[in-house]
Amino acid sequence: MGCEKDESTQPVPGKTISTSFSITDTDGYPSTYFRPGTPSYLIFQMTNKTGIDQNYSWTGPGSEIYISRNDTIISRQYYGFAWPEIVRRDVLKADSSLTNRWLGPFNPLSSVAALMPGSYMADVFIFARFDNVEIERPRRIQITIIDTSVTVKKPNIYLYPQTTRNLSVALEFPLGGSVLQSIPLYSGGWSVSVEPSGKIDRQYDYLFYESKNPDAFQYTSGWIVSRNTLTSFFSNNLLLAGFSQREKNDFIEYWIPRLVEYLYYIIYPQFADEIGKIIHLKISEQPDNMLRLFYVIQGTNDSGKMLPTPPIPQFERNGFVVTEWGVILK
Repeated sequence: MGCEKDESTQPVPGKTISTSFSITDTDGYPSTYFRPGTPSYLIFQMTNKTGIDQNYSWTGPGSEIYISRNDTIISRQYYGFAWPEIVRRDVLKADSSLTNRWLGPFNPLSSVAALMPGSYMADVFIFARFDNVEIERPRRIQITIIDTSVTVKKPNIYLYPQTTRNLSVALEFPLGGSVLQSIPLYSGGWSVSVEPSGKIDRQYDYLFYESKNPDAFQYTSGWIVSRNTLTSFFSNNLLLAGFSQREKNDFIEYWIPRLVEYLYYIIYPQFADEIGKIIHLKISEQPDNMLRLFYVIQGTNDSGKMLPTPPIPQFERNGFVVTEWGVILK
């Protein structure tokens, strides 16, 4: 890969505990940026290069990280045990290290998950105190968040309660994201009346939205389909997945006329598990069965790419059923 794993800290002359602060990917390779939807680590390390064991104590959390822009702190994270905490004592052996790692910034548990693309500064504050030696001041590093977001186009959400119900439906974006447009209007959610036939507020057949999200979709399995067989492919695939004839027809009617530019199309299916990492669909009454399927579609004039064929999860249409399809064009 042209670089080595970031597994060592260079010695610092003098009787100090040396520090390093860096970004790596989850395999340990150095980086300078975070890519939305791809976990990376901010790593802080203290190394005892004094030649003797050093007694130290923690007086608070393991450490804190501050993310700032234009000298304004916009996010703060803690590593280690909760605050407040009693003093904890230990020994840092000679030529050994202590390492703190933060997953982020687009891990769903991260407090900096909502940062917009751009450059930021990261600083560390340490709650460790050594008896006989100073800690080298941790250096500030720059982190860059790259915009690799995609637009999820025309997801249709179909609702089929067993009796006419008033339902609240909301979207959540754990990796960051936003609704770009919707019908009916999405204002923090939809509050709608839905009939067993699927008719919404006596006028809509489905809830429509488009959203901008980090590209954390899967690209390891799928199909390569020629342009002149797209209709039969999607017809069979959607029905096999569990969509109804009407839902399938809605997809074919909208998307086939728009897929005409290339000789072939690489199709990567995104089932409920993949979609749920990026877009949560929250409904006030729990559906008995929910079917979600997005297709990432990439045009090509070369049919030589080989992909493993993905299994299609089984779906049963009984009880309160919710279905959703959508497309990401690459």
